[in-house]
Amino acid sequence: MRVFVRFSPFAAERLTENAEDTWAEDVENGIAPARYGLSVIGDEVGSEVEKTLEVLCTETHLNGKKIGVLHELDLIEHGFQVVPDPTPREPKHCLVGRGNLSARFDATSLESLIRSGIRNNPRQKGIGA
Repeated sequence: MRVFVRFSPFAAERLTENAEDTWAEDVENGIAPARYGLSVIGDEVGSEVEKTLEVLCTETHLNGKKIGVLHELDLIEHGFQVVPDPTPREPKHCLVGRGNLSARFDATSLESLIRSGIRNNPRQKGIGA
């Protein structure tokens, strides 16, 4: 089972913008077919989900006080697919979308999933305390 972390923004409109930005970047970079995908960071769950989340939040270049946690099975149950999209800067980067990521999608249900899993970023422990 994989677990994914989404840093803000969490609002459906902003999630849609992120997916559309992915599509535009794919077109610009000659990736065909271009994909509508929401950026997340993810990995296989080790012995503990909390430890996996801590490692993900520590290893990424992204940051924020809050994270939205998404579990692969929840995404699948709601009709989403996760596709690995590693980059040199973010080797655990993935895209979340519908089907083969070739079509726009309504991000309202995705926003609900993310908001149901919002928690403090474990990387922020002790910062500002």
